[in-house]
Amino acid sequence: MPTFLDRVRSTIPASARERWYVISGVIVTLLVGLKVLDQATAAAWSSVVVATITLAFALLYSTSPWRTALYGLLLAVQGIAQLYGILNGSLWAAIIALAATLLGTATAAAKTPTTIDGEVVSVTDTEY
Repeated sequence: MPTFLDRVRSTIPASARERWYVISGVIVTLLVGLKVLDQATAAAWSSVVVATITLAFALLYSTSPWRTALYGLLLAVQGIAQLYGILNGSLWAAIIALAATLLGTATAAAKTPTTIDGEVVSVTDTEY
């Protein structure tokens, strides 16, 4: 029986990550063009959105249970911190960048499993 994450993975393929980055960039640029955001705020929001997309895909496609738990925790903390204004966008983006470096999110993102028709066809598992 497929798990919740399996159903989400089949709905949001790993290949969608690039599309999400592009769409988020377009939305932020549009908001700046419409004068909804200024340059500084746009930079902060861009950082937060990119960090969130990176963590979300790392969470979805992680092959290590402890890493999956840490990614989930970071996403939850980020949402709560943003909601209550505990951290501003720039500071949170710096924290996420540090956490990503420490957890190897970039490495995990680079090793996202390749799936075709819902079946994993290749994955390099370097997580311990």
